[in-house]
Amino acid sequence: MNKLSIVLMLLISVTAKSQKIEDRWLDSNQHIYIISSLDTLARGEKDCLIGGMIYNQDSISIYCLYLAIFSSYKIDPLSVVHVEILLENGEIFAMEDSSDKTNLIRENSFAITDYITIDELKKLENNPVFMIRVLTKNDRFIIKTSEPFANTLCKLSKLLLETNVYEEFKSVTHDDEDLKVVAYP
Repeated sequence: MNKLSIVLMLLISVTAKSQKIEDRWLDSNQHIYIISSLDTLARGEKDCLIGGMIYNQDSISIYCLYLAIFSSYKIDPLSVVHVEILLENGEIFAMEDSSDKTNLIRENSFAITDYITIDELKKLENNPVFMIRVLTKNDRFIIKTSEPFANTLCKLSKLLLETNVYEEFKSVTHDDEDLKVVAYP
């Protein structure tokens, strides 16, 4: 299966706002793509943005989370980035850049898209975020969350779980050529 690109997510929004379903479209094979808007997960409007995506193929929905972190640290673009989202109940949700070039790493920011299961979404829905740890080859830093940002991931998880992929919402059909920016081999 194709790994979904975060390029489209970056085109949606770079400003923090309340999460909602931003767009829905079909490709020429009638596969459904649903994108949420981005919202902040931590202090400030650009410390850490999060969004979600649902890809539905043959009546099976595949969920993804998108995470973008803007840092004062210089991040090596060849470094593997490991992100740990610590929940208030003590559980850790991990996301890792697989260095397959589908994730974007810039000098002081990076973006990761990772698959997530329904069970993981349910855990995230019920547990606010305590903090986010970022580990790279050369750096380690922590992003602390506070109210109301601690519940951003809970709300996003609920939104993804409750979204009806078959409901018409700004639905348009695209040719496969149009979606080359969306999916990598």
